[in-house]
Amino acid sequence: TRKLRHMQRMQFLPPLNNVKHGQMPKLDVYERAVVNSELAELDARWAADAGSQALQEKLIREMLALARGIDRRVRVNLEAFGSRLYGLSTSASDFDLAMSIRVPQRNAEVGFMRFVRHFVVRLQRTRGFQRVVWLQHARVPIVKFVYRTSHGEHECDVSFNHGLGMAKSRMIHTYMRSDPRVRQVLMVLKEWAITRAISNQNAMNSFGVMLMGLTYLAQERVVPPLQLLTTNAMNTRGWKNLAALQQSREQISALYLSEQSEPIRCVQSGEQLPDWRVEGKNAYFLAKSVGWQSPNKQTVPELLFGLFRFYGCEFEPENHAVSLRLGSARIARANLHELKVQMPEMVLGRPQ
Repeated sequence: TRKLRHMQRMQFLPPLNNVKHGQMPKLDVYERAVVNSELAELDARWAADAGSQALQEKLIREMLALARGIDRRVRVNLEAFGSRLYGLSTSASDFDLAMSIRVPQRNAEVGFMRFVRHFVVRLQRTRGFQRVVWLQHARVPIVKFVYRTSHGEHECDVSFNHGLGMAKSRMIHTYMRSDPRVRQVLMVLKEWAITRAISNQNAMNSFGVMLMGLTYLAQERVVPPLQLLTTNAMNTRGWKNLAALQQSREQISALYLSEQSEPIRCVQSGEQLPDWRVEGKNAYFLAKSVGWQSPNKQTVPELLFGLFRFYGCEFEPENHAVSLRLGSARIARANLHELKVQMPEMVLGRPQ
């Protein structure tokens, strides 16, 4: 049965040497039913069940109680981020949490590190929190531990004042809400990356894979360029302005440099974009994607076929760069000279 199922999957794919110039074969009613069934299976697997969600809420409550008991003057918040926030995690996935700490004193940095130190000690002394390790010299302080319950052991990471990480997670979540096809495409891409041992290696992490998938979807106009909009409506003028921006070295540099001489404007309305800075980076994106109507009517299998064909046969990493902000994976590296973007030095090979 397993062999037959594998053959049924493979019959939908043309020979690899035909992928570059060929089109995805049309699926009949039976084949579409099989594909939709497998997408539904993946969808169920990549959605944490109610028990896992309840456990996460319990963990957050316990950790907040520990943190807020250290110093009542310190404002503390704790929430899920990463795949747990934007809904592409399994019930067995690690719990990735982000704690924001606001210390009301002049030497805030010293007070922040003292607070984290007390918090780590409390975790170590509290039943259920085991193998607590504080990575205090990381760019963002991280505490790793195992949360033990009657249901087993659960790997957990909590980062502190990781505003940029939270902004990235919320941005991906917003993109996923803009069109129902986005989640399924990213879900298959994530499954593929894990199966092929690409994700979470030195060459590529899960966030990088998500960005590549989202950039392709933006390039195909499945999702809008949220980082360049103040409105969720795009017409011919907006797409034309976006295409011109993608070809302009000066405008691209202005988008990414820390100090802009001219304000950045919405590609659709021309309205000035908000200057939303997180950890010194321009982290603005349109947080409301409700009402977006994509001009692209391709199905999820068609989008996946195009995505793998593009990155496998058309994308040239030596000459082009992937930019979700610019909505294209065809950004000429010659236009990135002022940003000092590094050339790719690593090529993915077959796992040994």
